[in-house]
Amino acid sequence: MNALSMLVRRSWAIKLARVGIFLVFLITLNVATVWADGLIVYGDRWAIMIVEPRGWVGDCAAGAPDGMNIVFYPKGSSWSEAPVVIYGMVLDIKPAEVNRQRQEDRRLNEEHYGKQINWRDIEISRPYNVGQVYAAAEMYANAYEKMVWIGDEASNVVVLFVLNARGGKKPQKDIIDLFDAVIRSVVLMQKK
Repeated sequence: MNALSMLVRRSWAIKLARVGIFLVFLITLNVATVWADGLIVYGDRWAIMIVEPRGWVGDCAAGAPDGMNIVFYPKGSSWSEAPVVIYGMVLDIKPAEVNRQRQEDRRLNEEHYGKQINWRDIEISRPYNVGQVYAAAEMYANAYEKMVWIGDEASNVVVLFVLNARGGKKPQKDIIDLFDAVIRSVVLMQKK
């Protein structure tokens, strides 16, 4: 074997090693990106794992004065100025009470808005995640809201998520699909 053929073989081995290192880097980068999109929000007795929608900001401070544990709004906007927002708040009820809570929230909204309210209950036929119970509704008043109450029986935690279009019109389908994807990503946990 001459020196030229040994050099060619070593060159191919080096190229193959570089490709392997590059592929490992890409795989690691993708895993890190997936994890970077997720948020963990927690309180004294609960924790929520949730995916932050692409192009949106997850903010635990902006809605806190109003009792909201997490709010989302489009990047380049703010919680107070965004025309469409999503927020979530942990409720002090048991998972078996989500349907009763939906009816109570309807009563409170009708009391607040009077005859201007248009409410529609939504049935979710099967859970997105095993062990979770759901209730949902849409409301039109001075704003459009799609609300989903999620109760997790294993953790004994209930959270309400709301898509709020402040202009009063129902948002476009892509925004509603984005909200539904956020709901499907929710994992509730009880802290011991």
